[in-house]
Amino acid sequence: MTMFASEAQFDWAPLFLTWARVSAAGLDVRFADGMTWRLPLAELIRRIGGEPAGVALDEAAQTVVVRRTDRRQVPLPWDGLRYLADAGYRKQMQLADAQANRTVGARIRAWRQAVGWTQAQLALASGLSRITLSRLETGHQEPTLATTRALSSALGISSGELTALAPGAR
Repeated sequence: MTMFASEAQFDWAPLFLTWARVSAAGLDVRFADGMTWRLPLAELIRRIGGEPAGVALDEAAQTVVVRRTDRRQVPLPWDGLRYLADAGYRKQMQLADAQANRTVGARIRAWRQAVGWTQAQLALASGLSRITLSRLETGHQEPTLATTRALSSALGISSGELTALAPGAR
């Protein structure tokens, strides 16, 4: 059972969050590396959709759970809070996302070329524009789940094969 209070702390947390407190100023958190940060009250209210009444850390210290005055619980994962709090972490995640987009784009291109299609042919078969397909293949656009399904269906492969495996590595 999760206990709510105005303050919650885990001394044993090896990673993620070690402490959280909600106050009239906002949500204060401390990360395992000692970094502390405050999400201002107005922004906290906007993010949780109501007035905060208490806070708890989940058992794994990965999520701050904010209880609103209407007793609804809103989880705020540690990585989302760290992304807001830490410009270095934010940059690291943005670089990782960009690399993932390039990797998936290269896989889309490789599968398209493996079946011998041009971008125009795959775009037509999948219902995408050729420009969208080009942006996906170059990593300038992140594919949605619907886009991944449309592309994999057009290519006759699973979404997992499209995003995780090189052509021929079934």
